[in-house]
Amino acid sequence: MKINISTLSALAVFAATALVAQAQQPVVLNDIVVGFRPGPSGGGTTNLEVKAGSVSTLAGYTTETLIGNFNTSLNGVSSVWASSTTGSTLVQWGAIGSASSSNVFATAVWDNTTPGTLGVANPYNGITWSGLASGSVANAAVAISTMENGFNGIHATLTGDGKSITIGKSDTQSWTTAGGTGSSAFGAFTNNNGFSQNATRFATDGSSSLAFSAADLYSVSAGSSTFLGTFALYTGSYNGHSIGDLTFTASAIPEPSTYAAILGLASLGFVMIRRRQKASAV
Repeated sequence: MKINISTLSALAVFAATALVAQAQQPVVLNDIVVGFRPGPSGGGTTNLEVKAGSVSTLAGYTTETLIGNFNTSLNGVSSVWASSTTGSTLVQWGAIGSASSSNVFATAVWDNTTPGTLGVANPYNGITWSGLASGSVANAAVAISTMENGFNGIHATLTGDGKSITIGKSDTQSWTTAGGTGSSAFGAFTNNNGFSQNATRFATDGSSSLAFSAADLYSVSAGSSTFLGTFALYTGSYNGHSIGDLTFTASAIPEPSTYAAILGLASLGFVMIRRRQKASAV
């Protein structure tokens, strides 16, 4: 069978396009990345970074929604990642993102004494996160951009799920290195203001054994923050989930703009009812 040059060229273009399509899920502004790194006892040498979706997409997850199962990939971070209820010594994780140099997204670990509820803010040690100084937000945006460049860069290896990459933890653009391993994560956040990229306090709903860890996602600007929802990582079969499931539950409390929209619709409905009543009276 003869295959001419034009046919071969077309096949080559098709194959290249398919490969690019497979690899093209770049992280952009307003995307949230969930990062996993080995803890002090984890023993691994790689980071796993998951593109969870855009902030607007996550806001639509009004009930707990599966982002994906990452058990196999997490085994590459630490082969024993889910074998201890202490958790943070094996794998440490959190979520991060950026909208601009003045607005970033970050996770706060759940309160470490009281079980929480998915989709409801559960402040770390009761701390109310009031936001950061504008300079700190800008510093965080730069560090987050570095990590995102690593996600999109040539050193990242796409995993089979198409939503996540692995990257060496010592790479300058990895979650570990760009995020920092000291007391100030991503150049701005500390446990003192509620943030943690070590969101591995294994939690319970009060009626079962410890089966997942969770982290609350916030939008952070200078002097203010807004709770957006909760990520949960399952370390065993629980509540219909399997080991390695990562989920998100959006905030059940409407933002002020949502209240305004609801009030506007209610007012419009009231006006229409009154008009109908008047028309009927005539």
